Amino acid sequence: MEETKPVETERGRSFDVGLALVLWLVSMILYWPTSGYDFVYFDDPLFVINNPSVNQGFTAEGIKRVFTHADYDYWRPLCWLTHMADVEMFGMKAGGHHATSFVIHAFNAVLLYVFCLIALNNRPAAFLIAGLFAWHPQHVESVAWIAERKDVLSGFFWFVCFIFYALHVRTKARSYYWLTLVSFGLGLMSKPMIVTLPFQLLLLDVWPLRREEKIRWKPLLLEKVPFFILAIASVGFAYYAQRAAGEMAEGMVPAWTMRVGNAVIAYGDYLMRTIVPIDLGVFYPYPQPLPSGRLAAAILALLGITWFGWTRRLTEPQILIGWLFFLGTIFPVVGILKVGGQASADRYTYVALTGLFWMFAVFLFPKSESQELPRAGLVIGGLSLLVCLVLSHRQIGHWQNSITLFSHTVEVMKNNLVMKNNLALAHLKEGNIEKARVLY
Repeated sequence: MEETKPVETERGRSFDVGLALVLWLVSMILYWPTSGYDFVYFDDPLFVINNPSVNQGFTAEGIKRVFTHADYDYWRPLCWLTHMADVEMFGMKAGGHHATSFVIHAFNAVLLYVFCLIALNNRPAAFLIAGLFAWHPQHVESVAWIAERKDVLSGFFWFVCFIFYALHVRTKARSYYWLTLVSFGLGLMSKPMIVTLPFQLLLLDVWPLRREEKIRWKPLLLEKVPFFILAIASVGFAYYAQRAAGEMAEGMVPAWTMRVGNAVIAYGDYLMRTIVPIDLGVFYPYPQPLPSGRLAAAILALLGITWFGWTRRLTEPQILIGWLFFLGTIFPVVGILKVGGQASADRYTYVALTGLFWMFAVFLFPKSESQELPRAGLVIGGLSLLVCLVLSHRQIGHWQNSITLFSHTVEVMKNNLVMKNNLALAHLKEGNIEKARVLY
């Protein structure tokens, strides 16, 4: 028996490498069509095409500006640097810019798989979690929209943080702790939505790392202090940038009752679009007035799932931890604190849905030590991945250009005035004055 263990370990590692390669290749194939897609006239001109700090490639003035100014929305110099690199390599050929985004996304799927292997020691659950992340239709917006490079880039550092942190817990090596902190800083320089990471690390301490069983809460909190300091600084920078951009001017911020009500509905919408990811649009406007039926249903769903997770916290901790991970990750952009015209946005789920995927995958494959995989889990998990691939392929097709994207959004949301306006502008750029006139 002693002689076979290294062989089995080597086989297991080879199998893990094979599954990681499957995740990467399928993700690349799924998003490869975007390499022939165009820019879209929704943030792409502002962030890339007409951005003087970016559209000249690497220049001393441009590099200086992205590190010293929070133009447009918030401070994210690493993101701007990747756009500059795209201009250097591909010029203004949109296909190359798209390729950079989906290559990063494919690597993110592998990183998540590696983290789940380390933390869960559960190969089928890890593959299902990473597959759902890589191929879920709600993530198409983050990958197929060049202006959302910040999502895939911050996601990269997010999952790198998780891996280093898990290794720190498993090995007790301080070097992994500092690498976690450095990765967090790089993530904040990509997109400040990663600001919730210190809280997520505390959740990971409970499950799946189970550190609270061996270490008291005070040391766990104290080791997160440097992370909280960086997070607070990032929140301050983001708030300043939003004010400077005029996003908090009078008339731009809805009343607090509207924001709170919409936040509850948004959580319900995110959950529903995760389960039934159809009719996805690039812009979801504020409902006027707030629909009482959807509000009541969302409240019941949030309270019900929270209560269920709490009652099962000792026997199935992944339910409560995954649910809190989802709620907390989206909280900064759910609408209570964040400003802007959208009621919700699919791009905000890029990392947040990982919590829901944990809940689902560990429910299907609860025992990592079992040699016999549950047949029902294999069937349900396999069908889930297949459905996600089919729906994502269809969703990706809507991102070919501005007209296909805006037309689809107007089709699934008839009263979306922002998208009707953008579609009219797109038709004007194509010279279709009559179509633009009808929309106007």
